[in-house]
Amino acid sequence: MAFLDNSGDIILDAVLTDTGRKKMADGNFKITRFGLGDDEINYSQYNKNHASGSAYYDLEILQTPIFQSTTQVSNINYGLLNISNKNILYMPSLKINSLQSNMQQIYNGIYYVATNATTVSALNTFHGSTADQFQDNTTNTVPAIYVEGGINSSDLSKTQSNQAAYIRNLRLSNSTYLLSVDNRIFKSVMGLGPGNSFKVDTDGSNFQLPINLRGITNSSVDSSMENYSSYRIKGVNNGVYQTQTGTAVTDFSTILGPGDTIAGFKTKVHDALCSSNTSDNLYSKIGSTSATLFGSTYDYIDTFVYITGLSTGATIAIPIRVLRKT
Repeated sequence: MAFLDNSGDIILDAVLTDTGRKKMADGNFKITRFGLGDDEINYSQYNKNHASGSAYYDLEILQTPIFQSTTQVSNINYGLLNISNKNILYMPSLKINSLQSNMQQIYNGIYYVATNATTVSALNTFHGSTADQFQDNTTNTVPAIYVEGGINSSDLSKTQSNQAAYIRNLRLSNSTYLLSVDNRIFKSVMGLGPGNSFKVDTDGSNFQLPINLRGITNSSVDSSMENYSSYRIKGVNNGVYQTQTGTAVTDFSTILGPGDTIAGFKTKVHDALCSSNTSDNLYSKIGSTSATLFGSTYDYIDTFVYITGLSTGATIAIPIRVLRKT
């Protein structure tokens, strides 16, 4: 990634993928879709108190160096949307929820996936049998990574009526998510199945977390990112509302305002990367081998998993480390 000199006007900076260059050489190149993003912009630099007047309010923003074009869509974490509905006051966002048991915890800024039983045993010993610290690739059960959607603003009460008014009625509900994973590392994913609930009683008791996972073995959507496959996973209604007794629900939900849906997922690693006897060459090619971690030696590969709400385009990138004990 590089930055462009923004001291003058930039009309257009574009690069073509290998496929794009081939189409141009063949004479049938045509742009049918494009995406915009503003990841590099810090809007807090908008200064309404600038001493030189309103013409200078956005000067710092306009002079921000912008990203150089790349051929990878994964570099756009916050894509821009074209929304015609002028009644939308709040846009739902996504946040990781790891507040309860069975929700995988982040460890030193990374979510870990243990590839085999030997690795699971070593990590259990190191963490003191705290299984929520990592994802067990040998099982089809939780812990899983949970991503919660909703309006993360305390301006709106966390009520069912606000959920309907500001999300459902404006067609901003993400009932389905697109999960994109590196297909060199992962052979499939698991998402939440039917019969799941995410809710709490009006008195703040009887919290329910969706833990029923089902396998999604086939890629349902072509990914525009190289070496990535995308899968559609379902979201479960976010039924954690402000309680009648005033009991806080911050122990269950990471969204400050009305929630939308919650999605949970596990990644399933290719069998070749899970061998307890042989280290696949992919570890040395795109990862690290015989690294000292957690009091022992491991092979590992670092990657990102991307989850996107299909209705809003809200996206979150999740750092994952696939771990194999040597």
